[in-house]
Amino acid sequence: MAATIHLVRGYPILHWQLAPIWFALLIVVGFLMVSTWRFYSFKDLNLRNRRPFQTLILICAFLGLLVAFHNHMLFIMSITYMLSGVFTRLSYMFRRRPPQPAEPVYKEAPQPR
Repeated sequence: MAATIHLVRGYPILHWQLAPIWFALLIVVGFLMVSTWRFYSFKDLNLRNRRPFQTLILICAFLGLLVAFHNHMLFIMSITYMLSGVFTRLSYMFRRRPPQPAEPVYKEAPQPR
């Protein structure tokens, strides 16, 4: 929500047509805050590996964009992170296999010919 307020520079909603959109965003963010959905934690980001140069360049470019375009970048970051959790959850739901029927405990004896 702070990124959204920063995006509009703290001004109130000037057009009433946008109010339902912001309200829906507030409800979605509130739901995601109390849900048990998993979000990426960046704990496996390893900068101690032998060649962290590419990762370091990406982080520096990202920070440069963040400083230059802070209003839009913070909002884009927050929406991207929010959508990543939603897409992760949806992909998990669609990848799950339905439960297989249990095999019978006994097997029938083969029929003689």
